[in-house]
Amino acid sequence: MKLACLILAYHGAPVLARAVRVYHAAGWDVFVHFDSKCRLHDYAAALGDAATTCCFVERPVTVFWAGYSMVRAALRLVEEARETDKYDRFLLLSDDTMPIFPPVVLNAKIEAQGDLISAVVQGPGSRIYADYPKFFFLDHPATTPRDGMSRSGEIDDRLQAAVQDIIALRTIGKKPTILYYGSQFWCLVPDTIDFVLKTIATDRHLVKSFEYTAFSDETMFQTIIAGRSTRAAAMTARCTRTSTPTPARRGSLVRSAICRATCIGTIYSCGRSRRALSNLWMRWRPT
Repeated sequence: MKLACLILAYHGAPVLARAVRVYHAAGWDVFVHFDSKCRLHDYAAALGDAATTCCFVERPVTVFWAGYSMVRAALRLVEEARETDKYDRFLLLSDDTMPIFPPVVLNAKIEAQGDLISAVVQGPGSRIYADYPKFFFLDHPATTPRDGMSRSGEIDDRLQAAVQDIIALRTIGKKPTILYYGSQFWCLVPDTIDFVLKTIATDRHLVKSFEYTAFSDETMFQTIIAGRSTRAAAMTARCTRTSTPTPARRGSLVRSAICRATCIGTIYSCGRSRRALSNLWMRWRPT
């Protein structure tokens, strides 16, 4: 199995410096997207020797917490990896995640599975569901909600263009879809990556809908992938003349692999809570 380890980097250099040793021992190639508004030189210095073994993404994006820029950063990592080599898995993590199993265990557990992505269907009563029809633009210093980030109230050309874009989209509304939510971290096979990229390239209405959605990094990939799985299951049911599947209840898990809180790696199957993969990563939280 050839795996591209895609790292969203910001302030976890000390953790990544240790984790990279495990990733390389597993035979993985490590690609790092570092927020363009920060100082790469300082980050690379904090990584030490590990910096020389990582491939840093060229033309990184400026990342804003909870904004669509998080999706753009992930897509830049995928693009960089695909331009470098042919991979069997694409694993997205942050630089503050640390594997808790040795390389041989990580490879065995990942290779034994297909797509690993959390996708919880959303419905009435869910904040994610309620917010989707609304419009958010969090990719600007004047609109970012993150504490500790330098802010500016200036309405520049980029912010004005985004507002005009939103005005146009509001006339037709966001694209109706079954919405799924889950961790921003995932491990996907090439066929799924191809499907996601094709959807993004061809469905402008869907992309624009998520571009102006809060926390789209935790909903866009999930909605595209889970929606595909749901449609495939429905087609299979029709072809085999089985009864119509019962719609998923709000909060049921379609697929889950990477947990959002502190541990990464638990899988459930269609809401039946069948554990198929033990925890593989833990996330470092600064005190």
